[in-house]
Amino acid sequence: MVAVGVVATGIAAPILAVVGGAQGEEAGLPFTVAGMVALLLVIGLVCSRFLPWFPAAAVDYPLGFADSWRLGRGKTWRLMWIFAIPTIEFAIPIELLGWGAGLILATTGLGGSLTASLLYFLLTQGIAYFGLAITVSCISIAFRDLTAGQAGPPPDTAAT
Repeated sequence: MVAVGVVATGIAAPILAVVGGAQGEEAGLPFTVAGMVALLLVIGLVCSRFLPWFPAAAVDYPLGFADSWRLGRGKTWRLMWIFAIPTIEFAIPIELLGWGAGLILATTGLGGSLTASLLYFLLTQGIAYFGLAITVSCISIAFRDLTAGQAGPPPDTAAT
């Protein structure tokens, strides 16, 4: 999901910058920012309709992309926020940690040391891993709630 957003943003950002820059240097930045926000919103809404597919694949629930799209009907905004809010909540501490660590390391003169870089990397990745675990749990709970009223997958006849 994130890869789709990164690729789409990488393709659209230069186009939006050129179109916005053609209107004048002052008009270029707001146009680019507004275009990127709109693009990320559309990508978020479309990708959120496919979120139920991931936990379904993890538990071998037979759910195709079209079924996932139908399952998310009427719940698109909620599914988008289920993915976005934990991601944002853990991105903020990582950024604050980066600013604080950079300031402390620059002040003490340890900014270029390998040990400081390793500790910073381990701490930020630990926070990111915890955030990912929370996000996956939220998506799994949403999948459980979406499929609560439906018949489960057919029984596995091969296993005895």
